[in-house]
Amino acid sequence: MEIMEIPIYLLPYFAWRKLVRMMPTPEAFSLSLASRKAARLVKISLLSSKPMLMDVEFVGADSYVKLYEENNPDPVIIWKILQLNQRVIKKGMKQCEVRGNQVMSWNKSSGQLEPIFYASSPSRSMEEKLFNFILAHMIDIFPKVTVNKLGITCCCHSKYSLSNMISTIQSAVHVSIDKYDFRNYTKYVLENIKITGSFECSSPTYNGGLLVDKLACTDKVSADNGTWMRSETLLSLNCSMMYFGKTKFGKKALIDFIRSWITSDGDEKKNIQKWTFDCPLGVIPISLEEFSGANWDPAVRPQFWKDVDCSTGIDIRRADGLLATVNQSFANRFEFVVWHDL
Repeated sequence: MEIMEIPIYLLPYFAWRKLVRMMPTPEAFSLSLASRKAARLVKISLLSSKPMLMDVEFVGADSYVKLYEENNPDPVIIWKILQLNQRVIKKGMKQCEVRGNQVMSWNKSSGQLEPIFYASSPSRSMEEKLFNFILAHMIDIFPKVTVNKLGITCCCHSKYSLSNMISTIQSAVHVSIDKYDFRNYTKYVLENIKITGSFECSSPTYNGGLLVDKLACTDKVSADNGTWMRSETLLSLNCSMMYFGKTKFGKKALIDFIRSWITSDGDEKKNIQKWTFDCPLGVIPISLEEFSGANWDPAVRPQFWKDVDCSTGIDIRRADGLLATVNQSFANRFEFVVWHDL
């Protein structure tokens, strides 16, 4: 049977749009790489497509972008930039070039294009440019995409290179920076990417102070090294769970935080459940007299807030009746829990 080739660039707009919408997502994405005209037409055709989520990950020398639909964890596109070798290159792979970089994919037995694209760059600088282009390209042609996760684990790229690679990302829901952050990615991420869900950083190396206005997490903020957190930023946060190790908070910063919670109303501090700070030696304990603090009364609240023993904590109550407990039982640890369920 003879296969008829269709000159798709000569199709009228509505026929092109219908054709693109019938394509599996990997096929449409592959077509969009053919030319600027193809990218523009694919983007227009996908304006009414379903909302998409994107994960961006850096693991060692490898980089990944995963695109998937909401409520479906199976990626529709995976873009990997790896150190390819002959063992990775499989029989039947299709090969092409994107901006001077070798890109490979292959077809399933059904004839559809696999959702995984492998790229191999002749140099680190070309790899970084390719990653930036692909990331920007995906965000551009899929207009309803949200960066759900940005993960950086033992990344081998310099801070300058990484900032160029992810410069297209303006916001992300979840951000994690794991292991030793020798190149200080933390500073770039906090200053340039709005984080709306959670931020976790196990890096112990950053020692600068940052006035962060893009940290808007509602779920969790956790950092083994909290020396970058300034009290002004602390007062602006409204997330459920927080942990900062090695902070530089003094007595005034902690008292100002309690005052801000006491005087807050509406949505300003409604998400707070448990916040924990490791403070410099000599800061703890702080005096709670101005807040009319009271010792634990078993008739008022339980001993435990989840797994936290609050029997030695001091209770303070807000004007709207909401109760919080301040624990200062450890040498340098300040713990603030809110009893929303009483």
